[in-house]
Amino acid sequence: MSNTNEPSAAALIRAQGQQIRRETAWEYLQRRCGLRGDAGGDNKGAAPGIPE
Repeated sequence: MSNTNEPSAAALIRAQGQQIRRETAWEYLQRRCGLRGDAGGDNKGAAPGIPE
């Protein structure tokens, strides 16, 4: 018998996938909106094909 207070393996996998997608979306916004926090401001996160 399983403990009903603990999430299932499927629920954990879904939550992990959602976390990865959220982080990717945030990284995209950082790159597109110039929200990177590097001290040098060297634009390392620029999208390919976009001139610096």
